[in-house]
Amino acid sequence: MPLTTHIARLKWLLIVSCFSSSLALAEPAAAAPSGEVHFRMQRSANIDKVLVNSQGEPFALLLGEGSVVMLSSNASEFGFAPGQRVQVEGDAVETALNVVYYRARLTRGGKLLLHASDSPARQPSHEDCAGNELTARGSLEALLAAPDGQITGMVFVDGTVALVGPATTLDASSLFRGAKVEVSGPAMAADGANALRIDRLALAKR
Repeated sequence: MPLTTHIARLKWLLIVSCFSSSLALAEPAAAAPSGEVHFRMQRSANIDKVLVNSQGEPFALLLGEGSVVMLSSNASEFGFAPGQRVQVEGDAVETALNVVYYRARLTRGGKLLLHASDSPARQPSHEDCAGNELTARGSLEALLAAPDGQITGMVFVDGTVALVGPATTLDASSLFRGAKVEVSGPAMAADGANALRIDRLALAKR
């Protein structure tokens, strides 16, 4: 083999070797933190209901096609009401029935209202429900879920919110939009809120 050809081949092997080493030494992509949603979705829809917490403040919007938008702590400033059209972009948690948006960027009429970095509104908890025993019957419209996908409650067509209690096991795979559900448990006393903790649940057959 001519000396010039041999030298050229050695240079090529050296280049390839250095390139391979740089790939091996490159830092791997950081793993996404466990229990969080890793993608964002966009949607434009009309508000169907404004859901309120135990302080009577809005904590979520139920949109007309069943999606739920978790609001920020300053949401009460913007006068959200049924029928208003909003545009939403947020981290999406998909349940068996609907999508729940967290860290939402929300606009209305072209005006930016909520930022993804805003602090979240206080969500209602089963611990807020310590009132009289209440039984609610109705059609299921949407599910509520935590950022890790755990089902935390359900919303009826009439706006009643039923929250999963510590002793309740909720099998979301058996639920569907429009299902006839009966739940019983202590009520949450708050202005404008219609909520209870699920201690007992009955689901009618399809």
